[in-house]
Amino acid sequence: MTAVAGIEMWERFSFYGMQAILVYFLYHSTELGGLGMDHTTATAVIGAYGAAVYLCTIAGGWISDRFLGAERTLLGGAILLVAGHLTMGLVGGVPGTVTGLALIAVGSGSLKASAVTVLGHCFSGQGGTRRADTGFLVFYLGINIGAFFGPMLTGWLQQHHGFRAGFSAAAVLMVLGLVMYLTLRRRYLATLPDTARRAVLHPGQPADRRSVLIVVPTVTATVIVVTVLAVTGVTGVEALTDGMLIAVVLVAVVTFVSIL
Repeated sequence: MTAVAGIEMWERFSFYGMQAILVYFLYHSTELGGLGMDHTTATAVIGAYGAAVYLCTIAGGWISDRFLGAERTLLGGAILLVAGHLTMGLVGGVPGTVTGLALIAVGSGSLKASAVTVLGHCFSGQGGTRRADTGFLVFYLGINIGAFFGPMLTGWLQQHHGFRAGFSAAAVLMVLGLVMYLTLRRRYLATLPDTARRAVLHPGQPADRRSVLIVVPTVTATVIVVTVLAVTGVTGVEALTDGMLIAVVLVAVVTFVSIL
């Protein structure tokens, strides 16, 4: 439980810490370390980014259920988050921002989709709900701690040392979370009952080989193409944000209809 609650806390710490200064980074002038976007475009980018995170949550759940299993999806999401925050902090500019936000969206969506599933299996077969209630209480307490202190830290760093320092701090926090999880991972998995361990390590409904050969290259190519178009300026920011919002609505409608 400590491993999962800890990485979720650090993920929220870095996620909300980065997001707190992101919009200012987008519309501040280049002389002040920003990208110099107008306010309307900057807020549209924030909206598209938030939409992408929740769109990737759906994708993360599907990947977990069909390909990797919940625990490996969580670990992969954490690694992508580290890569995204490091890109935001070290690369900078439009290329670094677009690439970093894409990695963070995919990583956060994957981790968000898997963390609760993995945590739930920590208490499977232990009887009663009291222990599970305590575990989820600690889990959400960690989320709130991260969401509270993250923006305070990155905001202070941005004010005194610039945007890159704030983004780099978010990267360091996520690295701490990943190191903590990797340190506790083996012990956590060893404490799970055999049934629960198999459930978190393997997909619940494995996809057939044909689906893997179709879905993985298609999704990978789509992400690469969209990122390249955004970085090179071929696709305008407004068109990209509109496309993301439309994609979220379409996925939500299709998912809702499929459940009926």
